[in-house]
Amino acid sequence: IYAQGEASEVVSLSIQSTLFEGNTAEISGGAIASSGYYDSGYIPAYAFIRIGDPTGPENTGCVFRQNTAEGVGSSVGQGGAIYFDELNNADYTYVLDSLFEDNFAEVGGGAIYCNKTVSIFLNSRIIGNAVNSNGGGLELENSAYVLKNCIIDGNSATYGGGIVSNYSANITLFDCVVASNRASAIGGGISMIEGNVLLYNSILWNNAGSNGTDLEGQVSRYDAALNNIGRYSCIQGSDGESWSSDGYTWKVLNQDPRFVDLLGSDGIGGTGDEDYRLLATSPCIDAGFNGESYGSEYDYTYQNAFLDDPYSADTGYADSASGTPLNITDIGAYEHVANELGQPGDKIWDEI
Repeated sequence: IYAQGEASEVVSLSIQSTLFEGNTAEISGGAIASSGYYDSGYIPAYAFIRIGDPTGPENTGCVFRQNTAEGVGSSVGQGGAIYFDELNNADYTYVLDSLFEDNFAEVGGGAIYCNKTVSIFLNSRIIGNAVNSNGGGLELENSAYVLKNCIIDGNSATYGGGIVSNYSANITLFDCVVASNRASAIGGGISMIEGNVLLYNSILWNNAGSNGTDLEGQVSRYDAALNNIGRYSCIQGSDGESWSSDGYTWKVLNQDPRFVDLLGSDGIGGTGDEDYRLLATSPCIDAGFNGESYGSEYDYTYQNAFLDDPYSADTGYADSASGTPLNITDIGAYEHVANELGQPGDKIWDEI
């Protein structure tokens, strides 16, 4: 699909419950592309695109599998599945409830490439995508981007196995898991050359760069680890120390999040058989931040994201943005559901 409108006739495209598989583009956008162009100045694409239904997102998204952006000759191969370049910043571009799996791009964004396109990604999984250069999962440039309830795992690149930004993007992750991505240089999870990234209630774990799974392997800027990006988040290799900004003291964990199964039955992370739910002993339970959220009160499985676990201490921040105390959300994409009395796996109080 290629979408391009004009100032007098904006294209509005809504795509739901569709499989895009095995498509190839010689330039960019193996499955879907929408791009502006240069004509005595840059002309936007004048396109509004929705993948999934924002008014009822569950089970309305799409599957993008084994699509390719080749980049033949001198042409740039970006966005193995999706290529969005300056669509229309008057409104958001949405991608909801979708799966991006085993897509490939030659240069940037193994699954997704976005430039100058304000975009929101909700309840989606980006797994096993690859690129020969930067951004195995996503390359996000020159705009504001929000990811909520997303799982980004098993992607590979030179820089930014999971996510890369080369040019001044502002990226915010809410309630996400970025795990088991690989970069042959640095930034196995996230690589920010320019721009900013913040993580709320999110987990960066088991991502690796050339030096292994240290902080530089989780998140980097240029050739160094990037600090002070986690806000009530769990980041492997961090110093685990709190830091202050915007009137808050932000807690950062460097403790095993204790997923039900980080590597899956094959012992290899990011191949699809993992289980990123939290075990009952996870330090991420009731440890999140209620004071900032994006839109919804549900988790990756569309369940309530503000459940209290009576067996876990409340170590997070309880007040909502309006100052109303809530049950503290968990860190990660899944809200832990405590076993009821008498079910296997109950915790036993060690204090009376």
